[in-house]
Amino acid sequence: EAPSARPRQKAWGESSGMRRSPVTKREYIVCLNERVDRGHEETALRWAPRDRGATADEEGPMLFGRDKRGHFFLQVDADGDEWFPMAPVVMANWASAKACAAWCRGRTRQGWRLPFEMEWEKAARGVDGRTFPWGETFNPAWACIHTSHPGQPTLPTIQQYPMDKGPYGVQGMAGGVRDWCRDGFTKGGYPVGDGGIFDPNAFMEPSLVPLRVNRGGGWL
Repeated sequence: EAPSARPRQKAWGESSGMRRSPVTKREYIVCLNERVDRGHEETALRWAPRDRGATADEEGPMLFGRDKRGHFFLQVDADGDEWFPMAPVVMANWASAKACAAWCRGRTRQGWRLPFEMEWEKAARGVDGRTFPWGETFNPAWACIHTSHPGQPTLPTIQQYPMDKGPYGVQGMAGGVRDWCRDGFTKGGYPVGDGGIFDPNAFMEPSLVPLRVNRGGGWL
């Protein structure tokens, strides 16, 4: 019943690991500031989250502040809302998310990358095909969505909705913010071959399609 949903099917994919929580603003600022300290200020500015521009071609203002050393820091946004260090980073485009994953890979010596769409879905729904990460019954108090708030919705911290957690312990998959996936977007979705086997080598290269896959809810 979800928009753009595909027919129900069984698929097999190799095992993979997933972070238990989204990348936070605090982590992302460390990533940007390391770029600055290594002399790659131009790269850091390209990765810095920005608000939407007035037109499609206009680049919006940066959402993080900068000090005299050129380091980034959190500031109150244009609506007067405070941004918390432990809230997920937002307004970062696909290329920036991919670069952040590469930074995590180099810093930890572990194989971090953006997840394939099927990997994301399995982390959210488990192997029993549940409708929501926690099961079948929905309650707006369990995830950060529009109806979870009495007034203007605000960006939650990663600990704020502990019930919004899938069977493997990955948080924020029903509400909160959307997540970038590695795949390019096609109506057919991720490639499932003979025997229902997902082949990551056959996924749609994002450079060949104009749209990227994102999954999950959005608190708006």
